[in-house]
Amino acid sequence: MAFKLYTDAACTQVFSGVLSTVHYSDHSEGSLDYVFYFADVERDPADNGAYKLVMLGGGNVNLSIVDSTPGSGHEATEIKTALTAGGLDGAAAGAPLSLGVAPLSGVSNAIPIHVRVTNAVTSAGVSVELRLRKPEAVALAA
Repeated sequence: MAFKLYTDAACTQVFSGVLSTVHYSDHSEGSLDYVFYFADVERDPADNGAYKLVMLGGGNVNLSIVDSTPGSGHEATEIKTALTAGGLDGAAAGAPLSLGVAPLSGVSNAIPIHVRVTNAVTSAGVSVELRLRKPEAVALAA
């Protein structure tokens, strides 16, 4: 699947998939906001929206939050995702984010994914167990 998350709007830097967050025991870091971009630039270098991403069996393409070590460190319920920065305030923590029925390929069709981590951990450290997971069961259609 060529649709990926990128860390820049030009879709040149692929996101590793791991949110690395620094947190303090007194929570003085506040909420940490990130922006990623979901796009397919490999199969659509001409940036003409030649491909769409669809779920096998239909339905919305969803981006999920995964905690690789539940019960330790951060939990998925500390993460909110939204399609706009303003949408983060009302987003449900831990809920998947719908990217629509058929996102189109190309940089110009990149979907901004806004992410907010609100720390609930009381020990200082760096957390790397949270991941953003893109859908696995998808197919490209012209």
